[in-house]
Amino acid sequence: MIRLLAILFGSLLMLLGIVLWILPIPFGLLVMAAALMILIAASDRVARAVGGVRRRSPRTDRAFDGLGRRMPHPYRRILRRTEPRARHRF
Repeated sequence: MIRLLAILFGSLLMLLGIVLWILPIPFGLLVMAAALMILIAASDRVARAVGGVRRRSPRTDRAFDGLGRRMPHPYRRILRRTEPRARHRF
């Protein structure tokens, strides 16, 4: 039940981020990043999809690596699930 609520909340945040992306201040990017963290933690399908994008795009992989180095440990652990070099079970 909690997992379903997290997926619903993350999806709503993602939609809000897409709507806010058009603002002059890119506040939508921050909202979408928060939504992505929630969705990766709650959904194995999203984690696999992000991992696939990271495997296909070295530039995106470097961006996620840089982001992960600056984040606190709990969030870094969530991003580590999507590393192309990592062997995780989803």
